[in-house]
Amino acid sequence: MTPNRRTNKTILAGAALLVIVVAAIVTAGCTAGTSTPGTVVGLTGVSWSLDSYLAANGTLVPALPGSEVSARFGNDGKVVGSAGCNHYGADYNLNGTALSVSPPISTKMYCGEPEGIMEQEARFLELLGSAAGCRVEDDRLEITDASGATVLTFVKEAPVALAGTSWTLASLVGEDGAMVPVLAGTTVTAVFSADGNLGGSAGCNHYGADYTLKDANLFIEPAIRTEMYCMDRRASWSRRTATSRSSQKSPPTGWSG
Repeated sequence: MTPNRRTNKTILAGAALLVIVVAAIVTAGCTAGTSTPGTVVGLTGVSWSLDSYLAANGTLVPALPGSEVSARFGNDGKVVGSAGCNHYGADYNLNGTALSVSPPISTKMYCGEPEGIMEQEARFLELLGSAAGCRVEDDRLEITDASGATVLTFVKEAPVALAGTSWTLASLVGEDGAMVPVLAGTTVTAVFSADGNLGGSAGCNHYGADYTLKDANLFIEPAIRTEMYCMDRRASWSRRTATSRSSQKSPPTGWSG
């Protein structure tokens, strides 16, 4: 997700109840191909963009041009990102080079472009859930299945600056733990100023808060908001998004520019 585009790259923005990952470097990781035995490199703290995936015919094929498929592994045991059309989330466990991922949960939107995006998305989520191992070398991540075959390859995304950017909420985690798209007809925004102020629309009311960015960790102070009333479900969404931002301590992915 990059500013002012529909793409859903992981960035430093947002709300604790949104699609959340903790962007802190940890000592656990995938074994680097050029390192000595026992040496690991961090898997977390970066965003990975899908480069290729294992097709049904058993060959690695490049990701569809124009599709944005991403993965971000947090040190809280969660992996989140964009599957191309929908946002997804799953639990993962890493033990040395052994990687396991629970069946991903995703939003249920439909996209018609680029052609084949929904088929690629279904295949990607299936392969991610079949992960049994991983390998990081330079700026590339490879995920393997139980047979040792490479099923997914990623390239590291360049960091995106936060200050001076604006974002539109695409999805968040519902009360049942599943990710849901923004309520139709509702626009939820987040604008990060260079002076440490965060503001925007929570759907019905406007809100504001102070934020601090330290390394890859985002801290947001309790938000204040207006007290307007909306006749529809936007009111409850407004309260929820503003409140969740005030408890944010790590960056999510459910925002687009």
